[in-house]
Amino acid sequence: MKRMQQRMKNLIRMKEMVHILSYYPQIFFAACREARHRAIRFKSGHALLPTHFGLSASIPGRALVSVLLMVVMISTTYGQKIDFNFRQKLSASDSASWYSIELPNPIFKNLNRQFTDLRIYQFNEKDTTEAPYLLTIHEQQLTEGTFELPAINQSKKDDVQYLTFELKKDQKVNYLKLEFKEENFDGYASIEGSADQKEWFEIERGQRIISIQNSNTQFTSSDLHFNLINFKYLRIQLSVDRTLTLTNATFKEQTIVPGIYSNIPLAWKETIDKSVKQSIITIDLKESQPVTKLLVEVEEKQDYYRPFRFEVLTDSTKAPKGWQYFYETLTSGYLTSLESNDFNFQLSVGRKFRLVIDHADNRPIKIKNITASKPKIDLIARLQTGNNNYLYYGSNYAGQPNYDLVVFKDKIPTEAPLLSLSTEEKLTKEKEPVSALIENKLWLWLAMGLIIGLLGFFTIRMMGKK
Repeated sequence: MKRMQQRMKNLIRMKEMVHILSYYPQIFFAACREARHRAIRFKSGHALLPTHFGLSASIPGRALVSVLLMVVMISTTYGQKIDFNFRQKLSASDSASWYSIELPNPIFKNLNRQFTDLRIYQFNEKDTTEAPYLLTIHEQQLTEGTFELPAINQSKKDDVQYLTFELKKDQKVNYLKLEFKEENFDGYASIEGSADQKEWFEIERGQRIISIQNSNTQFTSSDLHFNLINFKYLRIQLSVDRTLTLTNATFKEQTIVPGIYSNIPLAWKETIDKSVKQSIITIDLKESQPVTKLLVEVEEKQDYYRPFRFEVLTDSTKAPKGWQYFYETLTSGYLTSLESNDFNFQLSVGRKFRLVIDHADNRPIKIKNITASKPKIDLIARLQTGNNNYLYYGSNYAGQPNYDLVVFKDKIPTEAPLLSLSTEEKLTKEKEPVSALIENKLWLWLAMGLIIGLLGFFTIRMMGKK
């Protein structure tokens, strides 16, 4: 086991040195050129440079200093070793093939925010190799084709407006965004389709469209969603409280690849702050987990429209008046009775979150339930036969690995045999507290006085020589 760990460290250090030398070629060659240039000048008979504090400052000496500075810089950087703090052993791979590894919940608290500190190492009797992997976050994927069309016909009958559009041949759509010149309207839209404008078929009926524009609220919802259709003509019926002037119509064919999500066990508590007219809901998870979806269920019979922001706890500090918490906003928007309060945002790992809802002068809305979801996250790697494969992680200095297989994603199987992970091993020991070099403040003041005196002596001496 000790030989295996030592080989692991040697491999990591070798990779670090290659990285460092590739990162500092300009410094290295510049220092060498400077040394050569100064050596030539010295041989040519140039005078020595002035000295300070009795130190020789010959040109070859300064050339040597240039090289030494370069060495110190590399040594300082190399001192930041990519040491991993944790590892887990993988179950045995029966043959040389592709395998998948699903990341369990406890691992995320020890990963960096970008998940770049994951490495798979394979050990055998003669060698240690790093196995390239592909990290996949199974979130929902949306692709869409967008185009705009003018209305070929606009009419009104019995307080109902009609907008007719002609689509190109074989043009499929399942989304329409209507934009109007007017503001502050409320009503409903229905959609019909036809092949010849003689016989019309109902596609969708009674979708709410609304616009609220005032000093406190700026909100417009005029997006229509429906099943994918392939009619040549589309007709929109608008039953609104005022006549609208169409300014633009954007059509889309949206293709959604669903993600793989699971709900996260959580506990939430609501506090209403009347002084700022806000509801503050704290959300606690049992452990740090990656969150990317939020569903807020509201129990209200009346229409509502409330701004909100969803935040994750990033830091905390103890102040004289108690603990102070610092949050980072993940997403913001509006809780409304017009749409499903289901929100997607960039993946963030955390254990404590909060939802802040602004009520303005309205009665606080009643929150029925809150659901947070996480995507499946896994690695897929090609491993050799054996029982000495380990997943290493938890490093402050590990950067994004650069593997060839990223270019050939399409050739990697989407499904592969699943390998399990063993119990987490902690590789680093807790550092013992280091006592102060000078614990008595009297000795500290005496040392500072001595240093100040020496600096003053050398300064006066130099001034006297001038």
